[in-house]
Amino acid sequence: MPFTYVVSGRTLRVDRTDYNLSNSDFAKVIGRVPFDGPGAISKEVRGPSYIWSILHDPRVLSRGR
Repeated sequence: MPFTYVVSGRTLRVDRTDYNLSNSDFAKVIGRVPFDGPGAISKEVRGPSYIWSILHDPRVLSRGR
């Protein structure tokens, strides 16, 4: 399902949740992009579906490379 997010400092707030995602969650897995899906990181980070979606978005991925 579509979602939006806002970055504030070192956290990311997704409009579909009541919690923030920290930059440390992204840092844990960014070196592994691309990976098969959220299940590959579900035991490592909070909000794995959101993190996977953001890191695999071509607009985001192209900025980091």
